Amino acid sequence: LADLSLQLPYFRPIATNIRGSKISEMKLDGVWRIHPSPPENFPNAPAETNGWSNFVVSGQWLQQGFDIPREKRAGVTTHFTIPKSWAGQKIFLRFEAVHGGAKYWLNGQYLGASENLFTPVEYDITQAARVGGENFLALSIKVQTDSETLSFSSDYAQHNLGGIDRSVRLFALPPVHLASFHHETLLDENFRDATLALNFQIANAAAVPATNLFLDVSIKSPESGRTLITSRFPIEQVETEKKYFWKIPVSNPRKWNAEKPFLYQLTARLFQGKTLLEESDASVGFRKIEIRDTQLFINGQRV
Repeated sequence: LADLSLQLPYFRPIATNIRGSKISEMKLDGVWRIHPSPPENFPNAPAETNGWSNFVVSGQWLQQGFDIPREKRAGVTTHFTIPKSWAGQKIFLRFEAVHGGAKYWLNGQYLGASENLFTPVEYDITQAARVGGENFLALSIKVQTDSETLSFSSDYAQHNLGGIDRSVRLFALPPVHLASFHHETLLDENFRDATLALNFQIANAAAVPATNLFLDVSIKSPESGRTLITSRFPIEQVETEKKYFWKIPVSNPRKWNAEKPFLYQLTARLFQGKTLLEESDASVGFRKIEIRDTQLFINGQRV
């Protein structure tokens, strides 16, 4: 496994808005090409018509008429164009799930390998990408792997699950961006007031002068449009791998429960001085889930 340089699942926030471009994300789902027994040099050459067929992503190949033995490697390819406005940005390629041991190439450059099966794999393709031009993505996928044996998934399903069975995304972020962003809602003992607990990291933060980086956070009701909170976090000690923790008090937010699963919209905006670098959105429900004496409680109420 070590020889494959396998990637662990990673959840980098995908921005809804980035500086300098109206587009921050593209889906690569649609018609790709597949070959049940591809030539050795296929990652370096566009897919030819001989032996190649259409393959719809996201999807499993058996369900599309390709009965490929588990021990055989299939070739899967696609072409896509990266927007010119992404010049100068960091560009990432994310597979939400690939079922099999996969090796990845972009424009003939080897990116890495994965056996994640049901969890994402993500690559920084900034150096290999042709911004403003056509790009050629190639995967070599074999179902029979250690992960497949341990999961017993194809045997459990009683058919070959090989394929790219969830979406493929391409997205751009500024060089200085949110590398991670997680939230948790903490309710007080009376289940009235709350604390929004945030932890996050910023990539390439050392490239920005200290005291010149800010993270603004707001929470808004999607029903009324009313803003519940706004808060600014000045990032004074700029370190690339530093983890930041931030707690924001929230007075009596509307609670999430099983009958009325109400969600607020959380928006995080990263600024360099007065310049907005990126904006990311998330849904937030204020709730507390507990297990007491084998009973499940939500916001103090037994389910």
